[in-house]
Parts: sequence; C-alpha cells; structure tokens
Amino acid sequence: MVKQSLRFRWVECQVETLRTCRPIGAVKGALSSLPRSLDETYNHILQDITQSDLLFGATPLTWLSLSLPP
Repeated sequence: MVKQSLRFRWVECQVETLRTCRPIGAVKGALSSLPRSLDETYNHILQDITQSDLLFGATPLTWLSLSLPP
C-alpha cells in the first residue's frame, strides 16, 4: 500500500509541474525533463526553493526530517 501511495504522490507532483505549462511546446519540453522517481522529484522541488523562502521552509522541513512515523 505504501508503494502505491508513493506512486500516486509522484504522479501528483508531475501533474502539478505540467499544469503550469501553457503552450504545447512547453508541455513537450517538460515531459522530456520530468524527474524519473519521487526522490528525484523532491530533490528538484528542494533545489527550486528561492533564497528568500529558504529560511521560511527550513523549520517545517526540520520537523519532518526528525519526526517519527505514525
């Protein structure tokens, strides 16, 4: 069940990326450069955090990285 939910999360992230593309050429370009795994997707998201948002996002990411699974 966990593997399936991770796959749905990966697809959700990919659809979100494609949703912002307007012309068909941008969609085709995005399709060819989408990350191949959820880990790659998360790395891409983290690399796109702007410097001004870095401090804002650091605290929740710290909480998540140190939290125990339910």
